[in-house]
Amino acid sequence: MEDRTKNIFLIFSLSWFLTMVLFNVQFTYPQNRILKVICLLVMALNVTLNFIIIYYLVINYKNINDLKEIAYMDSLTGLKNRNSLFHDAQELIRKNQRFYLIFIDLDCFKQVNDLYGHLAGDEYLCVFAGKTEKFLKNQGMLYRMSGDEFICLFMEKDPEEFLEKLSHLSFSVTDCYIPFKGCSAGSAVFPDDCLSLDKPISLADKKMYRKKNKKHSC
Repeated sequence: MEDRTKNIFLIFSLSWFLTMVLFNVQFTYPQNRILKVICLLVMALNVTLNFIIIYYLVINYKNINDLKEIAYMDSLTGLKNRNSLFHDAQELIRKNQRFYLIFIDLDCFKQVNDLYGHLAGDEYLCVFAGKTEKFLKNQGMLYRMSGDEFICLFMEKDPEEFLEKLSHLSFSVTDCYIPFKGCSAGSAVFPDDCLSLDKPISLADKKMYRKKNKKHSC
C-alpha cells in the first residue's frame, strides 16, 4: 500500500475514534453548543474521508482490471494472449476436462508483410482472427500466441468440422485487396495425447508443420 493511502486510512481511523470520544462528551454536556459544532465538523471530515477511500478503491479496481487486460489480452486482435492460454488450459487440466488444442499458423504471412507493409499485415491478422472466431462460436476459445501463430482450445467432441471450415476460409483485406493465402493447422487432445500442457502444444505444432511442408513454399 502506498504511504499516501496508509496515511488516509490512519487519519480515517483516528477521526472515527475522535468522533466517538466527542459524542460521549456531548452526551455528558448536552447543552454545550461548541461541542455540537465540533461534532458536526468531525462528522463532515469522516464523510469526506469515506468518499476519498471509496474513490481510491474504485480507481484501484479499475487500474487492476486495466492491468489484467494488458496482461491477458492481445492488443492488436483483441483475442486472449499466451498468458490467457496457459491460465485457461491449466484450469481445464485441473478439472480433468477433455479438450483439443489446435495450433494454427498462417501461410505466406511474411510475403504479405513484405509486399503490402506491416499495417496491412496487422489488418490481415485482425480479419483472420474475426473470421475464425465466428467459426468457433461457443465451441472453444482462440488465442494469439505471437506473430501469425494462433492456438485454439476446442471443447467439443471433434474439431473436424471447424478444421474443415478453416481450410476453406476465404477473405480479402479490402484496402489493399490482399487475398487470404490460407493457413495450416495441427491438433492434439488432452488427456489422450498427454497429461500436461507442453506436450499437446509441441505435438500440435509438429502436426501443423508437417501439413505446412506439404504445401507449396511461398
